[in-house]
Amino acid sequence: MRYKRDTRKKRFIDALTAQGTVYHAAQAAGVSRWTAYRWRQEDPEFADQWDEARENAVDAVENTIYQQAVG
Repeated sequence: MRYKRDTRKKRFIDALTAQGTVYHAAQAAGVSRWTAYRWRQEDPEFADQWDEARENAVDAVENTIYQQAVG
């Protein structure tokens, strides 16, 4: 059971990095948003990965906007 949860957590983090929203990341991982928020509260390592994923998603958006502005 733990393997399945860990796999879903990884899918969530990967999708959060790529898409930037909890809604889409939860869909990609096959869990509810509430489950993802519960994991965040209960698992400090997951919370750190979540924060890093959000930062990476924001960086990607900023880069795209910058490229459009100067291109």
